[in-house]
Amino acid sequence: MIALAYGITRAGEHGWSDAVTVTAFGFAALLMIVFLWLQARREPPMLPLGLFRAIAIGRDPTRPCGSSAAG
Repeated sequence: MIALAYGITRAGEHGWSDAVTVTAFGFAALLMIVFLWLQARREPPMLPLGLFRAIAIGRDPTRPCGSSAAG
């Protein structure tokens, strides 16, 4: 979380393509992958990994499944 916050803060000051900014985001992604891998091997996990499988990209979570904005 610290690497992600640092990357976002640094991007505001030095730009998104700054080498340190990109490195901070890469480090944050690496740490997230390691965290998820360790939690998958642990019983019981600190965070239920089924939450990540239930995420639907591009869907409004406040709308029930199958409904449309048109009615």
